[in-house]
Amino acid sequence: MTATHTTSLELTIRGMDCADCVRTVESALNGLSGVTAARVILTAERGTVTYDPHRVTPPAIVKAVNATGYTAEIRDGEANYRTIQPTDKPNRWIVWIPMIFLASLSLLALVELLGEGLHGLSAIPWPLTLAAALAGGWPIARRAIGALRQRQITADLLMTIAILAALALGEFVAAMLIVFFMRIATTIETFTTTQARHAIKSLVRLAPDVACVRRDGTDVEIPVRDLRPDDVLIIRPGERIAADGSVIDGHSAVDQSAITGESMPVEKQAGDAVFAGTLNQRGALAANVIRVGAETLLGRIAKAVEEAEASKAPVQKFADRYSAIFLPAILIVAAITSAISGNLQTGIAVLVVACPCAVALATPLAVTASVGAAARHGILIKGGLYLEALARADVLVMDKTGTLTLGRPAVTDVIPANLQSLISHDSPGDWRLEILRLAASAEKYSEHPLAEAITHEAQRLGLSVREPESFEMTVGGGVSARVEGHAILLGSRRWLSEQGVAFDAAADRVTTKLEGEGKTVVGVASAAVPSAALAHVRGSPGATVGRQAQGSSRDASHTLVGLIAAADTVRSEVPQALDQLQRLGLRRMILLSGDNHRAVEAIGNRLKIEARGGMLPEDKIAFVRDLQAQGHIVAMIGDGINDAPALAQADVGIAMGAAGADLAIEAADIALMRDDWSALPLAVRIARRTFGTIRQNIGFGVLFNIGGVTLASLGILTPILAAAAQSLPDVAVFLNSSKLLRVR
Repeated sequence: MTATHTTSLELTIRGMDCADCVRTVESALNGLSGVTAARVILTAERGTVTYDPHRVTPPAIVKAVNATGYTAEIRDGEANYRTIQPTDKPNRWIVWIPMIFLASLSLLALVELLGEGLHGLSAIPWPLTLAAALAGGWPIARRAIGALRQRQITADLLMTIAILAALALGEFVAAMLIVFFMRIATTIETFTTTQARHAIKSLVRLAPDVACVRRDGTDVEIPVRDLRPDDVLIIRPGERIAADGSVIDGHSAVDQSAITGESMPVEKQAGDAVFAGTLNQRGALAANVIRVGAETLLGRIAKAVEEAEASKAPVQKFADRYSAIFLPAILIVAAITSAISGNLQTGIAVLVVACPCAVALATPLAVTASVGAAARHGILIKGGLYLEALARADVLVMDKTGTLTLGRPAVTDVIPANLQSLISHDSPGDWRLEILRLAASAEKYSEHPLAEAITHEAQRLGLSVREPESFEMTVGGGVSARVEGHAILLGSRRWLSEQGVAFDAAADRVTTKLEGEGKTVVGVASAAVPSAALAHVRGSPGATVGRQAQGSSRDASHTLVGLIAAADTVRSEVPQALDQLQRLGLRRMILLSGDNHRAVEAIGNRLKIEARGGMLPEDKIAFVRDLQAQGHIVAMIGDGINDAPALAQADVGIAMGAAGADLAIEAADIALMRDDWSALPLAVRIARRTFGTIRQNIGFGVLFNIGGVTLASLGILTPILAAAAQSLPDVAVFLNSSKLLRVR
C-alpha cells in the first residue's frame, strides 16, 4: 500500500456574500475525488484546498468552484501578502451592461408605480421587462443551480423560485423589480464583506512596492517581490521598510505603530530588529534582510487577520443551524400560505422577504471588524473562537518574570555561605566576587532572566567569566555545570535540596529574609572549593584546611557556598491595567511563578492579587485544568515561550511582547505585539463589545425574518415591497458591525 502525498492550493473566490455561499463552495470542493480538505473564508475571498495531485488537478478544482456560480482563480505565491485584484475587465463589462439595463427599466417602473399606480406600468413593453428580469436574475439562478447540485437549499434558490413564479403569473414587471431589489441586496452584502476586508488590505498596503538594495557597492531599486534573505536593504528617511531584517549600520527612529501599536518611535541601531511595513523617520539604515513577503511579521499578521474568520466562535454555530433549518422551513411556509390564501403572490412575498443572510453575516462581519481594529493597536487575535473565550473569561492567570515584571532582574546581594566555615574569611569582597564569577560561568548559556542578571553583573564588575565544560538546565529548577573542573549547582532552595544540598540555619534565615523583601534567591553549591578561589587566600591560616577539603571531596556531595539575590521590577502600567480588568469583570487574578513563594507573595500582596510560587510548568498546567474543572473560563498571559504549554491549556492564551518572537505568535491565541499591559484591557473591551454586537445583529436578523414572514403571510407585504425591504437587515448588520472598526 503506497502512502498518499497531498499538496495545498490557494484560491481567490469571488462572488460570495453570505454563509450559504461558503457552504456551497466547500461542498463542491469536498465532493471532488482526491480532495482531502477544503476551507473557504468569506471575508477574505479565499479558499485553501488540500488534495492528492495524482487524483485531481488544479484546473479541475477551479472548474468545480466555477460550476457553483462563483469565480475562482489560483492565487500566486505572494497571495498571503498582497490581495489579488481583478484583472479581467472585459468580463466585468459583460456583467455590468445587463445590470445597467435592469436598473434603468426598474427605476422607470418605480417612478410610474409611485406616480400613477400599477396601470401606468403598461407603458413598458413586456418583452423588455422579461429580458431585464432574466438578465438580472441569471446570476442568482446560476448560484441556485450550483447549490442544488450540492444538495444545498440556499437563499438564491428561494429567490429563483419567487422570480420564476412571478414570471409564470405573467407579472413581468413585478419579477423585474424583485430581481432589481435582490441585486441591490446582493450589492449591499458584497459592499459589507468588502468593507470587512479593509483591515486586511490596509495592512498589506503598508508594505512598499519597491526596495533599495546594495549590490556590488551600488544602491539599486528592485521590486519587493525580488528581495531575498541576506540582501542588504538600504532604508532612507521617510521610507517604509520592505522586509524584516537586522540593522548592520546607521542610527534612526522607526515608527512601529502599524505593527506594535506603540505611539512613540523606537530608536534603531546596529543589531536591532526592523520590520516590514514600519516607517523610518530620520536617519539612514542598512539592514540585513532576514524574512521577505509572506514570511515577514507583517505578512504573518495579515494572514492571521485574514484567517480569523475560519476559527468560528461558538455563537456562529447558532447562525449555521438557523440557516440550515430556516430555509427549508420557509419553502413549506410559502407553500402553505399560498394554499390557504389561494394567492400565489402571497407565497412569493414569503420567499422574497425570508433571507437569513443578515443572521449568517452577523458573526463574521463583527469578528473581522474587531480583529482588524485590534491589529491596528498591536493586538493579534486569531479568530472568533478566542474572542468569545476572552469575552467570557472570568479568571486571569499570569506569569511573573517578563510578563508582570520587566523581566530584567538585577543582582542585589551576594552572600558567602559555607566558604566562611572552610576558609578564614580575610577578604570578604574577594569571596563575593568569586561566588559571582562561578555563578556567571555556570549560567553562561542559560537564557533565564536571572542568569542574564548574574552574567550582566559579572561583566559590569569586570570578572573573568569562563566557558563551562558542561552545562545542563532543569526547567523550573536550576543549572548544573562544570567550571574549571569542578561541579557547580545553581538554583532555587527547593531544587538544591532535591540535589542533596543542605541549607544550615544561617542560610535559611538569610534566604527567608531576602525572599520576604520580594527578592528571588538562588543558591550556589560546589562539590569542592575551586582552586581559583584558594588563590585569593593563599598564605592565610585557613588555606591548608581549604586544600584538605578540596583534596578529600572529589566524590563528596555538593556544599552550599553562597547565595545570590536578585529583584525584578513590576511594570509601571500593571496596577492600572489590573484595576481596569477587574472593572471589566475579571474578578479573580492569579500570579503563578516558578520563583520562590515569598518573593511571589510579596508581589501579589503589593498588587492585591492571588500569588503562588514554586510552580513548575506541569504545576501551572494542572492549576489551569483545576480552574476549568470548577467551571471557570481561564485566560492566561505569559511570554509565549516558557509558558507555551500552560497557554495552550487555557481557554485563551495571550502572549506578551510577541513582535519578532515567532514561537510566541504561533503558540498564543492572542498576541500582544508590545510589552505593555494597557493592551490587555483594550483586548478584553474589544472582545466584549464584539459579542454584544453579534448578539444584537443576530437578534435583529431573527426578528426581521419573523416579522417579515408574518406580514407577507398576511398579505400586507407584496412581493415588490418584500424585495425592497429585504436589504434592510443587511444594512443594519453592516452599520452595527462597522462601529467595531472605531475602537479607541
